[in-house]
Amino acid sequence: MSRFAAPVVFDQSQPLYARKRFTSNGHKYVAGQVYNWRQTGVALRSVVKMYDTGYITHKLSASTETQPAVAEEVKAAYAPKPAVEVEQSDELDEIDDMKVLREIATKEGAGYKVSKADQRQSIRDNRKERT
Repeated sequence: MSRFAAPVVFDQSQPLYARKRFTSNGHKYVAGQVYNWRQTGVALRSVVKMYDTGYITHKLSASTETQPAVAEEVKAAYAPKPAVEVEQSDELDEIDDMKVLREIATKEGAGYKVSKADQRQSIRDNRKERT
């Protein structure tokens, strides 16, 4: 019979909450705040490390469970998102040369991406932000 408690296993499907104050991927979190690692682009390996070291948890503490703002933030963060509609009359789909896509991105101020599909999406996102 082991004298040590069984480790709690990390579950990707459950929502995560900050247990203490920390900064992750440029975002600051306080105790009880929802930690939506998928939206911020944090790697699964880093999330598991943070879970194991006690920065994040699956359960809210008693002091934060009664806060309605936190409950609403949980619902909003894990609500299903509508499918993104791509305009079919976009000239970017016809461009097959990555150099041309990078030139367009440079002119319009969009970020560089590795794949053509991601580069096109980056340009589209930048255009949406400008309008």
